[in-house]
Amino acid sequence: MNIKLVLFDLGGVVFKLDWKATYETLNCPLSFEEALSVIGQSKALDDFEKGLISPFQFYEELKSLIQLEMNYESFINAWNKVIEGPVDGIEALLAECKEKFPIMALTNTNIIHYEKLWNILDHNYFDNVFASHLMNKRKPNEDIYLEVLEHTGLLSKEILFIDDTIPNIQTARDLSFETLLNFNNTQEIRNKIKSYLAL
Repeated sequence: MNIKLVLFDLGGVVFKLDWKATYETLNCPLSFEEALSVIGQSKALDDFEKGLISPFQFYEELKSLIQLEMNYESFINAWNKVIEGPVDGIEALLAECKEKFPIMALTNTNIIHYEKLWNILDHNYFDNVFASHLMNKRKPNEDIYLEVLEHTGLLSKEILFIDDTIPNIQTARDLSFETLLNFNNTQEIRNKIKSYLAL
């Protein structure tokens, strides 16, 4: 297979995430599992990661959803604690890959996290970043993948897509992308890429 582009998810692949760190900073009476489930399945998160509502509107929604009792500034601080930093070894891998072929990112994110990401990693590793909140689209819906194909002008089978969640990978597979389900494992990514591109 002639892979011409590697498309990385960011959270859980390039960046380590720790939702427990965010939860422990939130003033919320729900259990960790309950809070994560309510937020993850909420229309508020979907809208926020599609860029349809502002950070303050998202905060107001969460106050009701999870009985949040904290001010907006404290919420922003808590929400950002999920991002630990780059996955071990990922920067070296990205630099290595970039010498060989284009690399891009496709991420479900929001304006709060997006600003923090690039404070801890050089965005120039990527030739382009497809971010849900700037596209008004979100994985695993097909439309966001189709926009990537339209922008790159590549066939789906020419793109290796790496993500840490099964629904996102499944949509990519249904559209004939090459895929790798990966969670914080740089060596596994390197091995997969080597099998295609002989790095």
